[in-house]
Amino acid sequence: MAPVVSEDYKMRKKQDILSSALICFAKKGYQQATMDDIVEQSGLSKGAIYNYFRSKDEIYFEAVNENTSNLQSVVKEQLQQLPTSIDKLSFLFDTYLSNAHQDQAEKALFQVYYEFRLQSCRDEKIASFLKKRRQELFINLIGDIITDGQGRGEIQASLDAAILAHTFWGMIDGASINVVTDPEYPYEAALTQMKQMFLAYLS
Repeated sequence: MAPVVSEDYKMRKKQDILSSALICFAKKGYQQATMDDIVEQSGLSKGAIYNYFRSKDEIYFEAVNENTSNLQSVVKEQLQQLPTSIDKLSFLFDTYLSNAHQDQAEKALFQVYYEFRLQSCRDEKIASFLKKRRQELFINLIGDIITDGQGRGEIQASLDAAILAHTFWGMIDGASINVVTDPEYPYEAALTQMKQMFLAYLS
């Protein structure tokens, strides 16, 4: 009879695979990293890994979703404590301002993320995943804050909430891409300027 494997054990093994994969992606880049690299890094057999994930793409999807979900829970809890929409948007800007991507491991993972986004131009499956994720987790977050602020009279009612949400993340993405590709990019000063202009425009 096959041994019974607990859900806790399965979860730990899955986490081991995800952690190993992210290390490989950070070291080699998403395109260059292979399932064999992940097998070697994890110390598990290829068969064991395929019990949990069918492909490198699937591993990446899971890793990104898990990381984002954990972060979203923390951020949403903190946003609920803030009284106005402007305060919430300011807090989100400050969250990114506090992270200048100087940690090399973290910087490598951001580079992998943007590499993956560029890869989506050639892969419909990846493009669909990233578009859905961006809309549900990022665009809707800012859009809802803007709409609530408009209802409270804190933000101009004539402004398009969806366009503002895309503008917000366009600024965050632009600053992040620059700082992970150019160590001399004035990340803090540039993003601070973006924050001031964006918040002033809203009111």
